[in-house]
Amino acid sequence: MARRRSLLRDLTRAADAIGGAARRAARDRERALRRERAAAERQARALERLAKEEEREMALASAAQEHEENEALLAEIRDLLRKAPSRLRTREDHEAGLRRDPFPPPGRLEADRERLEAEVTARVAAARPPRHALLTFLTLAGGHLVLAGLALALAAPWAGLPCLALGLAQAFWAVRAAHGLEKAFVRAEEGRAREEASASIAEDLERDRAAHERREDERIARLRALLEGEARACAEAFQLAADRIDLPLDASAVLAMADPEVAELHVNLHAAEEVPLQRSTLLKSGRITYRNRPKREVGEDDARAIASLCLLHAAAAFDVAPTLDTIVLSAFRSGVDPATGHDADLCHASAIVEREAFGRLKLDRADPIAALRSFDPRFDCSASFLLKTVAPFRLADLEGDRDREGSDRGEEGVDRRGAGAGAGAAKALD
Repeated sequence: MARRRSLLRDLTRAADAIGGAARRAARDRERALRRERAAAERQARALERLAKEEEREMALASAAQEHEENEALLAEIRDLLRKAPSRLRTREDHEAGLRRDPFPPPGRLEADRERLEAEVTARVAAARPPRHALLTFLTLAGGHLVLAGLALALAAPWAGLPCLALGLAQAFWAVRAAHGLEKAFVRAEEGRAREEASASIAEDLERDRAAHERREDERIARLRALLEGEARACAEAFQLAADRIDLPLDASAVLAMADPEVAELHVNLHAAEEVPLQRSTLLKSGRITYRNRPKREVGEDDARAIASLCLLHAAAAFDVAPTLDTIVLSAFRSGVDPATGHDADLCHASAIVEREAFGRLKLDRADPIAALRSFDPRFDCSASFLLKTVAPFRLADLEGDRDREGSDRGEEGVDRRGAGAGAGAAKALD
């Protein structure tokens, strides 16, 4: 009975020990799981903080870039005249372009020579000379004779010398003949490669020469058309020049030649909303804020942009059309006609621009509004830069001005002739 109780106690202790171990293992597992969850949460929070920092840095960089772009747009609108050509080309400058560009251009012949040598070298390197069975057999036979001579020389020194000498001579002659044939093959292959490459390069040169001559003929024909004041050639040349002007605003222009010396230039202005109505400020925190700009400041930028676009396109027209002396310039903006309520192109600036007066301007240093007003334009801009629509000049206005100038000169001539006749009569009386 006592033994049974002792066994029972041992079993109970063993069960308690096993249960305690299981409980400790469970607690350890729970503790490990809690540590893992805590580490995962810390990592998630760290990743979240890192993502927020990256988002903040990206937002700051984006805000800084946005601010720089806004300031650059304002600066570019205010400095539009800097895009004008520094000097208008004269008729002499255009006539200098009648000289044909020589062919081949500098460096072409050197490049063709280098191409020829490279193609010949590649062709020769890729060529494989044919194998001659007879020479191979003679070489091998000479080698066998040498081996046989050596074997005889070991037995009787003087007996193997003839065989050895004959084998060496035969092998040497066969190798030399093989080398000679290989050199002849290489020379022949090089000659063929040089001839074929030369023919190909000459063909390419003639094809490029013909293309060059065609381009030169077309260029000189266009230039002669410009020198003669052909309407289509001048309009196309102006369109190309206008398209090359990198404008920050959505504006364009069309040139229509009335005659070789007179043209109408219609400038299609940007929408008023394209001039920024707000200005950005970059705070120390990196954020960007916007504030409305004063109406006077916006109106000033818009008026300066209109004047600049007029002068820019007039400069492009005078630069590409050497016969052009007078431009009837008008700048239009899409809007609503207040008299009818219909959509219409409203004129905001118009002027008659003479080449001689325009050529005296230094556009990179001039104020665009003052420069435009030097041509006595129709440009109704108040001191607070409120723009009003105006009536555009027409070609008939230009003809009327010329008729008045002619009549003034005629009256002046009559007065001068009358004064001269009076002086002559008084002298005759004396």
